[in-house]
Amino acid sequence: GSRYFPEDGMLRYHLGLARMRQDRQDEAEEALREAVQLCPDLVSARTLLVVVLVQSRRYRAALQVLAERRGTVPDDRRADADLGRLEQWIRWRTAVLGAGVLLCLLGLGAVFVVGVTGLVISVMGFGLVSTGWLAFHRQIDGILARQRFDEISAGLRRIQKRPMARSIVS
Repeated sequence: GSRYFPEDGMLRYHLGLARMRQDRQDEAEEALREAVQLCPDLVSARTLLVVVLVQSRRYRAALQVLAERRGTVPDDRRADADLGRLEQWIRWRTAVLGAGVLLCLLGLGAVFVVGVTGLVISVMGFGLVSTGWLAFHRQIDGILARQRFDEISAGLRRIQKRPMARSIVS
């Protein structure tokens, strides 16, 4: 279908989703970037693209894709709110992991000065890093599950809001 309708962002989104399910991440990213370029208001394509970028640990690129959504009217406001939360989670993840690593390093440095107290600080830092990592990836998995199993009503609303294609007969 994408060859017959090269300007249809929804087909590119479904192609990207299929590639992602086949663990062909590079091809999924390419198709999803095309979907976002063709149809910038398609929130599901942008969300899936951000998830692909996050899974490949390219957080700056993910934040850039999220920043590009500003100024466009989304086709699904609830999913757009998920994108806003996802942007906050990426920033939160960076802060929590940075604080945890800093605590680990300070604790390891303090072991030689104060002994066991430094070890406790280091363990707290490690706990912060691991808890932050786990919480972040659970959120990503939740978003991915919602993307894969989109509600029928959301899909029908998306189709209804799409502009009508120009008549082929004209």
